[in-house]
Amino acid sequence: MKLNKKMAALILLIVLVVSVGYWMTQRERVKELKIGAILALTSSYPSWSESIRDGLAVAVERHNSMTNDGPKIQLAIEDNKGKPEASISAFLKLATQDQASLIISTHTPLSQVLQPIALEQETPLVGTVVSAVGFGEANQWSFLDWPSQDDLSPPIAKYALNELNATKAATIVVNDDYGLSGAKQFTSTFESNGGKVLLSETFSNEDTDLRSRMSKIIDSNAEIVYVVGRETQLIAAVRQGRELGFEGHYVGVNAFDVAAIWEALGEESNGVIFSNIEILDTNDASGAGFHQAFRSKFGREPSWINMYGYSIGEYLCPIVSSADGDRKAIRDQLAKLNRETIRGNVKMSPVRSVEMPIAIFRRQKEKNVRVDVK
Repeated sequence: MKLNKKMAALILLIVLVVSVGYWMTQRERVKELKIGAILALTSSYPSWSESIRDGLAVAVERHNSMTNDGPKIQLAIEDNKGKPEASISAFLKLATQDQASLIISTHTPLSQVLQPIALEQETPLVGTVVSAVGFGEANQWSFLDWPSQDDLSPPIAKYALNELNATKAATIVVNDDYGLSGAKQFTSTFESNGGKVLLSETFSNEDTDLRSRMSKIIDSNAEIVYVVGRETQLIAAVRQGRELGFEGHYVGVNAFDVAAIWEALGEESNGVIFSNIEILDTNDASGAGFHQAFRSKFGREPSWINMYGYSIGEYLCPIVSSADGDRKAIRDQLAKLNRETIRGNVKMSPVRSVEMPIAIFRRQKEKNVRVDVK
């Protein structure tokens, strides 16, 4: 009988040790919830990725600071150097080795290649700074939080027709899905409403001399030129076109609205007209907290892209925590997303794309002025 009691006590002790060990393991696992981010940090266009990263970092830190007993979030960042093949390797590393609960990716050509892998790995993919039309429709694991070209380009085409009274246009865009889909949307809207696109030009991400293309546009007598590309080419198109004597309007989308472009162009930026999301006032408690946290961390005021990155983290962190990192649960919550954030209400559409209002801005005296409201 004594032996049985001793054995029972030993078994109980073993069970307790195993249970505590399991609990500790689970606790450690909960502490290691990860959000992955694949960014083009050492590419020829790093500022967008840097801005999204900095906003996300503040969102994660604020979430963790307000989380006592729940899971903490880690932000696992991979640099794809602007190369699609590196994006694929980074996704596989984050999804398998790092066990990220979901993965954020920037830029159209660097994110589209990840969609079949997101499906294969059953890992939610959130694209931002991605303007590809129909990104969220690719599969149930793909989500878009950024205005696509069918959001951005038609409004700027209508503004050119109705407010600038332009009837003759030209397009010059980067030769990838981002630029080509924008040109297609712009041309379709412009011509279906009575305008005519006289000339369509393209360039690569490596091109820095656009003078021959801009000369053709000037010779076509286009009144406006629709430009879509990355920083170096947008700067070149505006500067070189002005040098050659183009006196019409430059119009485009939110790719223009980055500090590196405005700083490089200076006064030459005045008159550029572009579409972007409607930026809401963030002077409420949430906005004040973000601004204070951002200034404390980086020693500067945040840009609208920093705010955008923060707002993504603002809704992703609670979702990942409440789902305990379960990817399918996160996917399902994202599909039903309807939350208040620093940029207003964020709601996912049936095609897995965040709905957002679009506004038109004009660069005046080196500042952005909204011009689509009277």
